[in-house]
Amino acid sequence: MQLTTADELRETVGAVVARWTAAIRGLLPEAEVIHTGGTSLPNTLTRGDVDLHVRVASEDFAQSCAVLEQSFEAYSRAMWTPEFAAFTVPEERRLPTGLVLTAAGGEHDLRFTRGWELLRSRPELLAEYNALKRRFEGTADDAGYRTAKTAFFTRLETGA
Repeated sequence: MQLTTADELRETVGAVVARWTAAIRGLLPEAEVIHTGGTSLPNTLTRGDVDLHVRVASEDFAQSCAVLEQSFEAYSRAMWTPEFAAFTVPEERRLPTGLVLTAAGGEHDLRFTRGWELLRSRPELLAEYNALKRRFEGTADDAGYRTAKTAFFTRLETGA
């Protein structure tokens, strides 16, 4: 895993976020689109991928999912739930871009919003997150990284 900082990618990230936020809002005008992930916070180590969190009302989730499936590529469908779906944007050539669709107020929605709010507001947690990423830099242990990252965000969510 090669890391850079969000600051080094700011201009490119801004263009990618603007482009796909506009596209998503064109498809789902009622959706809230939030830039999350490592590229969303200054001084954060990142692989250089852009993450967009798309929030919709619970009653609109299934229809919103169907709409997004027409324009984006489904990602890891086995992980999908009645309130969570993930997609990639294969035509984005500048930076790998993905989006998650969540039902507002649901488990996955709260996990995404709470975790990134905490990292934004608590520098010691951001430092810990960066240290976690550094542990896996230069390794091919993607499964270990995902497990450690999931445990980190679970801890943030539960306050443990």
